[in-house]
Amino acid sequence: MTMSQRQTASRRKGLQVVMGPDQHLHIGCGGHIRVQVVSAHFAALVVDDLCRIRHAPEGEALLAACDALGHPVIIAPLETPIDPPNATIEPTDRRAATAAGRATGQVSATGEPVLGLGTGCGSRICYDPAEWPWSGDPACPSGARVLRALLRQAWVNARGADDPTDGETCLAHGEA
Repeated sequence: MTMSQRQTASRRKGLQVVMGPDQHLHIGCGGHIRVQVVSAHFAALVVDDLCRIRHAPEGEALLAACDALGHPVIIAPLETPIDPPNATIEPTDRRAATAAGRATGQVSATGEPVLGLGTGCGSRICYDPAEWPWSGDPACPSGARVLRALLRQAWVNARGADDPTDGETCLAHGEA
């Protein structure tokens, strides 16, 4: 590049990250997306994936939607590593996450199916961004892609719109 050529950098707002009173990193304006700080390395990798998501098409809208619904989404490492690596998401309240009147997949003490309330709830995402993509597997998704799929499910849980009986799962490997 010569001195007469000019380059223009695009202006993008940074991702808002604040340490909350619960010792989790709170992401975004509402701080409802939270990263459990088990180590500086883990937190940095998760924030990096969140930045990648934010700058991907529709990523900023997804993060804003997850934050706006007001239910906490906790991102934490898996308590026990899984081999092969995978990631999980669980609603904090299965009945609240499931659409009103839909079966939750649970059974009451009397043997009746437990139905969803559709009121919405938070979620706990467990994954280790250091495991993505799997080494030696060119078809394996990146950590940001895995996290994006899990955040989509967290958004469904927060809206109280999940249908656990529809046969679809939010598995990380092979997610498009």
